[in-house]
Amino acid sequence: MKVSGTNINFKANKISKPQAEYINSVLCSSKSVDIICHEDTDRDSADSAVSIFNYLKQKGISSRIIISQNLKSLNLENSGCNFINSKDLKENEPVSDTAICMDFSSSERINQKTLDYIKKVPKLLCFDHHRGVNLVDHDYTYINKPLDENNIHIKPVTSFYIDSSAKSTTSILYRFYEALGEKIDNSQAYTLFSGLVDDGQKRSAVICDGLNGKIEPDTMLVEDKNAYEVFADLRNKLAPEQIKQIAQDVDLTSFLTKNERNFQMSLFSRLNFEKDGEIAYVYIPPNDEEWNKLGQDTTITSAILNKFRRDVINNNFNDDKLKKVRTVLTFYQADDKYRVSIHSKGNLHYVYANYDKYYKNGITSLGGHTSRGGGRILSTNEIICKNWMKKILDCVKLSNL
Repeated sequence: MKVSGTNINFKANKISKPQAEYINSVLCSSKSVDIICHEDTDRDSADSAVSIFNYLKQKGISSRIIISQNLKSLNLENSGCNFINSKDLKENEPVSDTAICMDFSSSERINQKTLDYIKKVPKLLCFDHHRGVNLVDHDYTYINKPLDENNIHIKPVTSFYIDSSAKSTTSILYRFYEALGEKIDNSQAYTLFSGLVDDGQKRSAVICDGLNGKIEPDTMLVEDKNAYEVFADLRNKLAPEQIKQIAQDVDLTSFLTKNERNFQMSLFSRLNFEKDGEIAYVYIPPNDEEWNKLGQDTTITSAILNKFRRDVINNNFNDDKLKKVRTVLTFYQADDKYRVSIHSKGNLHYVYANYDKYYKNGITSLGGHTSRGGGRILSTNEIICKNWMKKILDCVKLSNL
């Protein structure tokens, strides 16, 4: 689909009151709402969905959350929300008045069954902080830098609100409630802070210590006025034991089994380097025995790989070989798919653009944030996977990060 929209290039950010009121008017005029999380749901997507579910419940509006991840893995078994797994959507599923895309705006981030359902829903809304809008070809606001003036009205107000400068979708919801004058109570603060901490840790904006139950902002977050303001206000609304619980939920690598710890320690020996040491990557081939024993792409293994990429790019190993590394990639199997996850000191949007230009073909995807992203190919054939890995590495080289 052709992408068009409103580009805002000013500097800090709060969602404008007209924009918030427009989205709220659509929600409050709905009798039923579906809140849709992206495939392989993470905490930011799930916590954003739970936050909106509770907001709608207060307004007397019936809603449910369509999710693809196991509730136990996200600690949501006792959240009191109405969940349905995306795999359980039926062809004759009753259609809600409104659907909200939560933490995604690209069709590649949901399965075909969910996409087919979305197309039937009369009204579609979105909160997101990723690049790559293709669920609509108009009617969206895209922000890629914080706004200088907090009272700037974004015109026209739209159904899709996407702020790629935000550190999480939960932080966008914080600004949404703020613009509406809605009080954020302790329960909502807990949910919003959880999503912010999880996504913030993934991009080295938040330091999360599960063993000691501490959560602190890193330099990247402190230097972002908008992000730090949201972080500080939400944290101040929470009790120490709540912060400790979030730290333990998010910092999964503090509580590894022996096999998981051995795998974590083996990753450094698997590192490969390209472009004179500026690109580092780990290739875990399809049907790798150790990877299969760990359950492949789980919440735990994802956290291990994420921490490893951050440790490499920040040279937390204090190894001379890592001094020049600017981009780190991990390639690995996830059931019937093969994935890549990336951290970079450069602008990954150039990588996504080069990939779209030279290799995009409908069965693969690549996208995400400026400094963190990923993608997948719908195959586990080793020859195909190796060829795909080479294409992505070529795109990273071409982008001159």
